[in-house]
Amino acid sequence: MRRRVSGMAVVLALLASGCDKTLPKDRNIRWHQADVLSIEMNADADAWHAGHVNDILKLEPESGMLIASEAGGVWAISRIAQAIPLSDTWASNSILALAFGPDGPRHVYAGSWPNRRVDGRVQVETSEGGVLMETDTSTASPTLNWRRVNPKPPCGSINRILVINEARRIVLACDTGLYWSQIPPAPSAQGTYTWNDATPATVQEGRAFSSLAKGPGWSDGREGTIVAAKWGGAAPIAAIYSGGWSGGKLSVGVSNVDQGSGNFQLFLGRTSIAACPADPRTMFAVAATQVSKTMVGIWKSTDGGQRWVMVPMPPDPGAQGDYNNAIAVSSDCRIVAVGWQNGTFVSYDGGGSWNLLSGGSHLHADVHALTFDPADPATLYIGSDGGVASANSLAPGGSPTFASNWNRQLFNLQIDHAAGSPAANGFVAGGLQDNGVVYAGLPGPWQHVTNCACDGRWSVFLTPPDIGAGNSILLEEEWGAPDWPFSSVQANATNIPFNTQQGIPLSPPSTAVLTNVVTVPIRSPGGYSNASGQTLFAIGGTGTSLYGMFANDDGSNLHWEPLGRIGGGQNVTALAPTYNGQSMFVGTDAGNIFRLDAPFTGWLQLGVNLPAGAKGDRSISGLVAFFSTIAYATMNIGGSGYVMSLDGTTGVWNSVGSNLPHNLPFNSIAAADLRSIFVSTSARVYDTHDGGSTWNQASDGLPSNITVRNELHVVTEPSGTTYLYLATYGRSLWRTRLP
Repeated sequence: MRRRVSGMAVVLALLASGCDKTLPKDRNIRWHQADVLSIEMNADADAWHAGHVNDILKLEPESGMLIASEAGGVWAISRIAQAIPLSDTWASNSILALAFGPDGPRHVYAGSWPNRRVDGRVQVETSEGGVLMETDTSTASPTLNWRRVNPKPPCGSINRILVINEARRIVLACDTGLYWSQIPPAPSAQGTYTWNDATPATVQEGRAFSSLAKGPGWSDGREGTIVAAKWGGAAPIAAIYSGGWSGGKLSVGVSNVDQGSGNFQLFLGRTSIAACPADPRTMFAVAATQVSKTMVGIWKSTDGGQRWVMVPMPPDPGAQGDYNNAIAVSSDCRIVAVGWQNGTFVSYDGGGSWNLLSGGSHLHADVHALTFDPADPATLYIGSDGGVASANSLAPGGSPTFASNWNRQLFNLQIDHAAGSPAANGFVAGGLQDNGVVYAGLPGPWQHVTNCACDGRWSVFLTPPDIGAGNSILLEEEWGAPDWPFSSVQANATNIPFNTQQGIPLSPPSTAVLTNVVTVPIRSPGGYSNASGQTLFAIGGTGTSLYGMFANDDGSNLHWEPLGRIGGGQNVTALAPTYNGQSMFVGTDAGNIFRLDAPFTGWLQLGVNLPAGAKGDRSISGLVAFFSTIAYATMNIGGSGYVMSLDGTTGVWNSVGSNLPHNLPFNSIAAADLRSIFVSTSARVYDTHDGGSTWNQASDGLPSNITVRNELHVVTEPSGTTYLYLATYGRSLWRTRLP
């Protein structure tokens, strides 16, 4: 599942501002992809899962595919399942749509949407939407050489791309309407586009268009038609439009869409359409309801999209039709496929009946993309929250085969929170979007902790002193509807027994369920114990409440206990215990910072000197603390990021680092020692080795746009090696060795 966020303001951050070019580079930092394999689902079946895929282009026979990834950019996957990132230098990393251009098999377009994150009370856009990228066909390797189309289309999000080779035109279905341009002469990536609205002007009312299809008539130099679907239209009219070019203008009119047995208009949300390549008079469409996002209908057209008749729907397709919504028709018109929340359904009789594809561990639900192989109409490629898979030998009454090893090296995992264990070398865990919580003993594959089939949120390692050499406890939280509370599971070296997690009780016993608790382990536990003499190993916060994680020294009797509270009207967003846990700092979504000292019965709100010129809502996105007088924080104000340091004499926080850029929010902060601090934005990592006075670029090896949100962790392994890890939401896990 995916969370769509909203907030009090939207801040467009320009990633390529160049304001940090004068910072020196830290030559000791060189990032590498930490994971070497994706999520292993079934070793015997060679089944693998990866992250969210929005679109798929099948390259010519035996040459693999291109995929568009959510917050992970565009990837090429070869016929031997080697995945290569193609967009690590782009400012936009959330790609919704792909399309082939007219100038050969490596002429490709990619369109983006604006990925966002909520930072405190501000919605921040850090991956620019509405960007159209194009391969430069004048180069020897076009898919390795992309250019931004000039000028930028008048779009905030490019939902679909249609290229008409015969007329050398490109059409975009955008959040702001329907736009088209002639494609310049080859190499068109070096040319200039002219973007035109569709007519009449009333077509742009309601604004968003979600899908496009090429209609019939494009042959022998004749002008044919196109079909476009609105996102938020209504049946029988104002949902699907068809038309063509006349007098140099694209003019479309409403198609007649059957409203079924009802005698009222069907209000539709997202609608997807697909035409049969061999006979584009045959088209299919599927739509979600505007409110509940369930599937409201599937329609068939036999006249190129002018008249649409409702056909039966598959049983129990699920909901989330604004998110999981795809349709495709095979090149010979014999098979129709629909993707929705509960999987992929195929019809061999023109939509009269449907069969759910059951591919076992190869397939993931939540389907976003469907593409039939142009050279083999019995092969379907499926893009989902689990990456990409293929269904082969599709036929009525047949037994299709499936493959998912395309994902084996597709490092587009969307990690919310990650952690490394100090008890075992290369032992890491992370909570993933719609892939639960996973762990890996590097260089091994990621593996699931549970079979929740849900979203993963938190992963935190504890190492009680008497738990045994190499062992640790993983605290993990997964969520869905409803959210599940924190659980714990013992890791024996780098192995976690599957589905053995146990809930963490609250003491004294309570009916309260603790979910989404910001949780931070204590680096050197032993500074505070409860009334039973059990050690405080971690602190947690949710809302205005603070909790302690206590256990015996062998890790048994692990439980939460209430510790204290902070002032109301705000929520905990960051926590930092001191080395031994005698004090803790608490940051909130209102931009306040508190300190609580053992036994944590009262709180002190610390003063914050706002940076000069900073305006807007503020929040604390990260904290690190060493002692009650030495601590650092990342504060975001109106979409701008600042690093703050505690003045141990006055107890007031002040901005540090006069050479740090403030064009993006800071996502995370971590520390290697008292003077070596690391912070991250969605485009860069910075570090200081003098306690924050001067800063360096520390991004060598990383993609230009890391992710919409990310998280830094410092871990010293039993080998004595210290790594700085960067968990990203869309480009998996990275690490660099610290000197």
